[in-house]
Amino acid sequence: MGRESDVGFLIKLIYDAHGKVLYQRFRSEGITPAQAEVLRFVMAQGGARTTLRDVEAFLGVSHPTVVGLVSRLVEKGLLISVPDPEDKRARNLYPLPPADAKDEALNAIEDSEELLTRGLSPEERAELVRMLKVVRDNLQKELGE
Repeated sequence: MGRESDVGFLIKLIYDAHGKVLYQRFRSEGITPAQAEVLRFVMAQGGARTTLRDVEAFLGVSHPTVVGLVSRLVEKGLLISVPDPEDKRARNLYPLPPADAKDEALNAIEDSEELLTRGLSPEERAELVRMLKVVRDNLQKELGE
């Protein structure tokens, strides 16, 4: 079995290429794909209370990673982070008007999803998602998550 049939290798190649595509699309916006995911998630909440923990759960990443992503978005004037009046340890996130101007660019994430599954029927796409979830679950079980 050659490298072209190695599942792990193929996933890495896909991950790397997908990242390059997204970086190219977001470069002109001055944000990274990870920052775009955070911004898109906060904007999708429609002004509802959104905390750092909400973003952590959505992205499946650590608290320090989210703090870094949010800090950069705050520095860029795209998000505001304010203490939660009910829980002083928590911070609530809200998009600022410049974030709305990036709405079209944020659609690049949906465009990349179409790119990844182009040429697949809806049934094939559903099967691919099912199989990828099995792979993810296998790894999470191995890690004890």
